[in-house]
Amino acid sequence: MEQDVKQHRATQRVLAVLEQLTAHPEGLTFTELCHALDAPKSSLSPILHTMADSGFIALDEHGARYRVGIKTYVAGRAYDRTDSDMRLLREVVRGVVDACDETAQVGILDGASVLYILRIDSSQPVRLKSEVGTLPAYCTAIGKALLSEKARPDLEALLPQRFERFTDATLRSIDELEPELEAIRCTGFAYDRRETDDAITCVATPVHARGAVGYGLGVSVPAYRFTPEKELLIKQALSSARAELERALS
Repeated sequence: MEQDVKQHRATQRVLAVLEQLTAHPEGLTFTELCHALDAPKSSLSPILHTMADSGFIALDEHGARYRVGIKTYVAGRAYDRTDSDMRLLREVVRGVVDACDETAQVGILDGASVLYILRIDSSQPVRLKSEVGTLPAYCTAIGKALLSEKARPDLEALLPQRFERFTDATLRSIDELEPELEAIRCTGFAYDRRETDDAITCVATPVHARGAVGYGLGVSVPAYRFTPEKELLIKQALSSARAELERALS
């Protein structure tokens, strides 16, 4: 009986729906959700109707795609308001954005992915188009920063043998990733050199919290704006922010 309670199927599907819609801000159709969750339409339909009626998910203006609803946003904002780390991160990340006038993000490691938990946009007319969500850790600057203290056996247990490629610059394997992780350990900075998007370059740094790498803090820049002067400005801002966060989170 206890096992049945822990593995309640309908509850699992509610959570899985939220995870899928968080990862796909453009929304998913009913059929796409059924496929992603490997769930029968007859089982998923009442779950979606209940979640939509409650405001936790919503259909788009065409009635074709489900998206995260306002109640989910409110729940997330409640976490933001009550979690002391998030309050601190938001304050410090705002300082990074003010210093370099580019979009800054914070991520944590979630399995083999980096989960972006905070993003603050710059005032630039052309800026990063992204959402809080997940991407493979191996191809993002924040993900690499978070992976930088892991030993080879841990990487092999965590990451796929062959990496999915998003651009021609995406790394292909742990063998290609390891030298970059060593460089991060030496310099304190990780790079995404157009590895997830041909038009975007990112710089990130690992942030230690309570004795371990807890967060990755990064800045994303349209590649045409990533000059040596901009890179130096970003690294200075990240270094200052990392020091401030690690003092507070030690």
